[in-house]
Amino acid sequence: ACSALARLFSYPSKDEAALYTNDDSFVYLYNLMAEALLTDENLALLYEATISESSCAPDERAQRMRHVFTQLFYSPHAPIPLEGRYWIRRKPSDPLARLGEEASVRESYRCVGVHVRSGVVEKACALPTELDFVAYLLTQEISCSCAGDGAQALAWKQRRRTFCRQHMVDFGTAVSEAI
Repeated sequence: ACSALARLFSYPSKDEAALYTNDDSFVYLYNLMAEALLTDENLALLYEATISESSCAPDERAQRMRHVFTQLFYSPHAPIPLEGRYWIRRKPSDPLARLGEEASVRESYRCVGVHVRSGVVEKACALPTELDFVAYLLTQEISCSCAGDGAQALAWKQRRRTFCRQHMVDFGTAVSEAI
């Protein structure tokens, strides 16, 4: 689930944007809204958006989606930046406050032997990167548990919980509320 969310919040490639904006995706979204029992007004708005968007060429729909992603999440003054450094505010007495969010997250990665690949433009404290890291921690925890190594599984679980408490909970809540 964490990897899927990381993918969802990553900047979509042209192919991904085309996939997310095709007619099947619109029908799927429309059905999700209907199952969630959203008001008729919301369904009407989605229907209007679907009709107007479906009259566009697929490339144009994909380009519009990438444009919206840029405006919402990635522009210099985006209303919903996807970097923890914009959302996490620490008390001055918190040891992590001295490091800063970006450095603190990088330190968490370093402690388990993980680093952001060279050439990646997203910061270590970007939501997709942090979600991928939590997915990694979960994978390690499950792997140790399946191998019968309960002590190591517990150690991975504690790392995951600490990371989530220190970085993900407030960050995820802030982004969710902003959206």
